[in-house]
Amino acid sequence: MLALLFLSPSLRTLASFQAAMTRLGGGSFVISPDMSIHGIETRPGIVMDGAAAEHIREAVPVIASYGDAIGIRAFAERKNLEHDMAEVEFNALTDLIDTPTINMESAMGHPCQNLADWKTLDDFGIPAKENSRAYVAQVHNGGNLNTPTSATCEGDFNGDGDVDGSDLAVF
Repeated sequence: MLALLFLSPSLRTLASFQAAMTRLGGGSFVISPDMSIHGIETRPGIVMDGAAAEHIREAVPVIASYGDAIGIRAFAERKNLEHDMAEVEFNALTDLIDTPTINMESAMGHPCQNLADWKTLDDFGIPAKENSRAYVAQVHNGGNLNTPTSATCEGDFNGDGDVDGSDLAVF
């Protein structure tokens, strides 16, 4: 069972994860503050006197306990670059649990999109094409491996007989 926690919405991410789990014979459930009838408070240090029935820091361990793994999608706040680059929101949630996590997108990481980009490169035969190179970067985030964050490929992709700036592709 895969728990899916969406703190920022994405139709494609939601549909692709649910479809993948079903195709592989598994199941999933979705929790999102925007979709919850009970309300989930996400602001840190807030007094719980509003409409929200649960605080995210209390809800995440419970949500994670119902799944074999949990996918979390938590965007950057876009108020403080240093704060966002430190992955404060995502790491604060993963620090609450021992359940394996999947980064469905965080402030600095989008490993599932990177896997899709990698698949695209593979579909085009890159880097296996003659005269082509691929540069793939990996980052580690809170102990979770985020597969390629970017790939730059060079080769004679436009077929003009030379490798120059018009052939550069960045994924």
